[in-house]
Amino acid sequence: MTTPYDFLEQARANRTHLNSLQRESYDWRITTCFYSVLHAVNVVFRLLGFPATENHTERFRVLRSQPVFRPILKSYELLYGLSIDSRYRAYPISSLQEETEEAQQLLESIWSFCERFWVAKGLS
Repeated sequence: MTTPYDFLEQARANRTHLNSLQRESYDWRITTCFYSVLHAVNVVFRLLGFPATENHTERFRVLRSQPVFRPILKSYELLYGLSIDSRYRAYPISSLQEETEEAQQLLESIWSFCERFWVAKGLS
């Protein structure tokens, strides 16, 4: 079974990878922001006793049904949408600069929320 620490390592690796991407790789930067957050949320799921979900539908079900996640639900939904748009819509890559900045702000907000749980459980 995947542990909270395993998910935390993956979240941190993705976040580190984000910093190595070229500034103009807007689509990949957005996607990396989302997957950093996805793993960060899985850490919190495990710490709170929820199963780490294996698909987006189940993850959204837990996020929407548990009041503890209300502070990040809208941000998570927005970041998920930006990730879908950046990967599957035929937008010119150069038009995604603003979305990339928004994705990075959403990442920081959700990361901060999750980090409070990690620190409280001694995972920092």
